[in-house]
Amino acid sequence: MVQVTLVGEGESLMLPKERYSREEMDVAFSYVQDSEHWKNPLTALIPNEMLDVVEQAVIYFTGSVVFVTPLDEHCSMVEAAGYFLTIGA
Repeated sequence: MVQVTLVGEGESLMLPKERYSREEMDVAFSYVQDSEHWKNPLTALIPNEMLDVVEQAVIYFTGSVVFVTPLDEHCSMVEAAGYFLTIGA
């Protein structure tokens, strides 16, 4: 992610380093989505090199904020509320 400071606002906004195709996000989301229903909350262990695309995919498909817990230099845990909780269903 790239941090951008908004002019005159004094707040920062995190923007993705790059944009991913729908196909790339489909693949990334398939690694982290809940096995019972894709709209459920999710928790998954992923390689750190997938963090950016997974974050974008989760936001795209669920509207959820992604919480990342680095575990070591190779792996992180990602968690998100999922679509149902995000929209209030």
